[in-house]
Amino acid sequence: MSQAVSFWRAVQTRMWRGRPHVEHHERATYHAGAIAHAVGMLREQNECWRAWFAEEGIEPIDVAYPALGHSLNTIVATVLEALGQDPRLAPARPVEDHTQEASDEWVDRYLDDAHRLGLPK
Repeated sequence: MSQAVSFWRAVQTRMWRGRPHVEHHERATYHAGAIAHAVGMLREQNECWRAWFAEEGIEPIDVAYPALGHSLNTIVATVLEALGQDPRLAPARPVEDHTQEASDEWVDRYLDDAHRLGLPK
């Protein structure tokens, strides 16, 4: 859910990385239908990646979207190590979360709407 909320915020603010300026942040409005669309799109993409990994005989490394904001360096180091590379090459955290408090509020609001309206979770 948090990835879909983040995606919807980024679409509206046109900020994919970094912290949006106040005027960009204020442009973002909650829309359950748009978030539901993002949930479906992201779910479909995930299924396609899983199918590709299976076809190629690759065991994917599962990473929960919220973990990227908290431990990106560790996750990248894990991936580098799995690829036989030096995990110390993992770069410092390059992005900032979109106002996390507002995103968390939207996730909670969407979960309520999803339950009430039968939207995908």
